Amino acid sequence: AGGAGAVAYAAGIAGLNTSSLTNTYIESGSATSTGSNGGAGATGGAGGVGGTAALGAAGGTGGASGAGGIGYAGGVVAFNSAGNINDSYSYINVSATGGSSGVAGTGGAGGAGAAGGVGGAGVVGAAGYSGGLVGMNTGSIHESYATGYATTTGGAGGANGGGGVGGNRATSAGGAGGAAGATATNLGGVGYAGGLIGFNSTNGNVQESYATGNAFATGGAGANGATGANGGTSTGAFTGGTGIAGGVGTVGGLASAGGLIGFNVGSIASDSYATGNASATGGAGGLGGNAGNGGASGAGVVGVAGVAGGAGGAGGAAYSGGLNGSNTAIGVTITIANTTGTVVSVGGTGGAGGAGGAGGAGGSTTGAIGGAGGVAGAGGAGGLAASGGVAGLNSAGVIRDLTYAITTITASGGVAGVGGVGGDAGASGNISGSAGATGGTGGTGGAGGA
Repeated sequence: AGGAGAVAYAAGIAGLNTSSLTNTYIESGSATSTGSNGGAGATGGAGGVGGTAALGAAGGTGGASGAGGIGYAGGVVAFNSAGNINDSYSYINVSATGGSSGVAGTGGAGGAGAAGGVGGAGVVGAAGYSGGLVGMNTGSIHESYATGYATTTGGAGGANGGGGVGGNRATSAGGAGGAAGATATNLGGVGYAGGLIGFNSTNGNVQESYATGNAFATGGAGANGATGANGGTSTGAFTGGTGIAGGVGTVGGLASAGGLIGFNVGSIASDSYATGNASATGGAGGLGGNAGNGGASGAGVVGVAGVAGGAGGAGGAAYSGGLNGSNTAIGVTITIANTTGTVVSVGGTGGAGGAGGAGGAGGSTTGAIGGAGGVAGAGGAGGLAASGGVAGLNSAGVIRDLTYAITTITASGGVAGVGGVGGDAGASGNISGSAGATGGTGGTGGAGGA
């Protein structure tokens, strides 16, 4: 498997805080963290060639991808782990980027007439946490403030590895292509940004604190679907190997931005507030993988049909709020509002569908029709967008006793992905005057985001 990327902490005072900070401040400079990218998985070994009249061995499995490293950035503290921050402030701009996960390894080629090896599994992209004061908080923050900008981007998901090519053979059917890595959890990494705190966890507590800076969050791109493996060729009177369907693209990463807190599951006292702008853009969905082609059949045998291209992944959701991008704190009541900032959310773009696989050629000695082309993959749906003067998403908290006006609130659903191109029909053999095979159907376009 590929190696994991390293976690990165960047802050004006302390990257990781597990103790107490009092009367501490930073007035100039900047803090930028970038998690390392994960390593790529290795290619599986080729299957051995069998002896006389024996099939070869299947190809080896590709290696899994390595996970990207998380990025944390804060004006005073990048990650406040059960620590206490009192009477502190930051004037600096901060930025955090999650590392992209590596691409998984391709399966090894099959030996003579044998199936290709299975591709390796990809993993989810790393998260980014960015806050004007604290990137991620599991502790207590009291009488503190931030004025700088907070920007974050999640890492891209690691793609599954494609399967190995099926082995060719003269005295039997060609080998099928190897299956691609099958994981569906290799999504784009999440991005959390807040004028004060990027992510306020269950144990996080905020009192008498405020933020005036802007927050920008972008989700990481979903992993592209693996390219399907080609089937092997038969040069005898046997069928060519079947190609493998293209892999499905995965969903783009969530983005959540808030004038005060990007994503809140903790507690906020009513004497805290925000005045800055918030903007969130969901990650793009991964592209659907192109399907593998069918292998050519031997003399007089009909060509194998092409297989389907992979569907594109849906765009990531975007939540943006004048106070909290997302508020999921059970029982917490919010009675404060951002009365000056603008709030913008844009859903992620859906991934394009993959191309259908070409049908295998028909045998030519006595002639046979070629295989039909494969259907193309559908485009992915655009991502959801939700904006609110207080919260983009309020799923468990209570909002009450608010009367206010805010400058602009905008939500734009993500653009849908386009469908893929249908696969070509396989060439027919020497059938005098016969019709050609049918080409594959083009893919359906995706739905626009809500």
